[in-house]
Amino acid sequence: MKFGQRLEEQSVPQWSIHNVDYNSLKYQIKTQTTKDQATAIAIPGHQDPSLQKFEEAFYLELTRQHDQRVHVLHVAEL
Repeated sequence: MKFGQRLEEQSVPQWSIHNVDYNSLKYQIKTQTTKDQATAIAIPGHQDPSLQKFEEAFYLELTRQHDQRVHVLHVAEL
């Protein structure tokens, strides 16, 4: 069984809305790291614009998911 599916199935139902969207994050990583994409190898000590763009997008996605879950938790407390 895949981890993302197991995470969804084994989460406590009341808390499942607070889980990260594992499958979305996995997809982003997979598309960035899949072999045969014909991307150049970064030179140590030099910034890789493609990697930097991916890291920024991934961070923004994590932040979005976090903020969404915090908002849901805050609304539930009201």
